[in-house]
Amino acid sequence: RRNLKFTIARFFGGYGPHQNLTWWGGPQSVFINCALDDTDLTIHGDGLQTRSFTYIDDHVEGLFRMIDRPEALGNVFNLGNDREITILDLAKMVWSFVRPEEKPKIVMVPYNTFGKYEDVMRRVPDITKSKRVLGFQASWSLEKGLPITIDWQRKRRAQIASRSA
Repeated sequence: RRNLKFTIARFFGGYGPHQNLTWWGGPQSVFINCALDDTDLTIHGDGLQTRSFTYIDDHVEGLFRMIDRPEALGNVFNLGNDREITILDLAKMVWSFVRPEEKPKIVMVPYNTFGKYEDVMRRVPDITKSKRVLGFQASWSLEKGLPITIDWQRKRRAQIASRSA
């Protein structure tokens, strides 16, 4: 009862420049590394699990709208892209941007090799409230954001490699 004013953002599938280069950065980060290295893209299960990916500029836009709109106060908002893509299609897309003339190197790893692992088969935000209250809907497509992210990741890896040499 301290009259704390708050608004909460729940981020979904953020990616873009300055993302972590490991699994902490998400599957797109790992797939980009594999494609740049010309190594297999490992897909768990059948690859038909879906996710949604939100370019960083859309997350920032959502935050600005949360701050700017008084009616956002005291609410929780899902900030994300509601476009679903299978992990398999994401892997193919990343490969096509990095190595457009080559067939993707994809290796499927069955879930049973992980023991009792259960994957979330569908992860996509419900942005109904964000649309209604904030007028927010992600505008960056993977086709637009991934090439920028790939370019940044290529340069970042080169920086890291030059420091290690």
